[in-house]
Amino acid sequence: MKQAFERVAAAFPDFKLATQPRPDGYFLLVLQRQDGKELKRAVPSAQFSAPERVDWLISAIRRDLAQEAGLPPPSVTTLQSQSRSCLPTYL
Repeated sequence: MKQAFERVAAAFPDFKLATQPRPDGYFLLVLQRQDGKELKRAVPSAQFSAPERVDWLISAIRRDLAQEAGLPPPSVTTLQSQSRSCLPTYL
């Protein structure tokens, strides 16, 4: 899990990352800028279990930061790239 936190921190070098476990099994991630603005997000611990899940988290945080800055939303193809598998079919 430490490696996952390091990847998130490395993806946002302009921010200070703080993490705190919560009693419900989630982690509170706080990204703080030098100007004091913060982005807080409660993330399930399972999100840190696989590299692709950490990539999705980083992508979602980038999307939230872009939206906060007033930038246009990401393209549909970018959002579709996060769907990597089909739902199972049962006979």
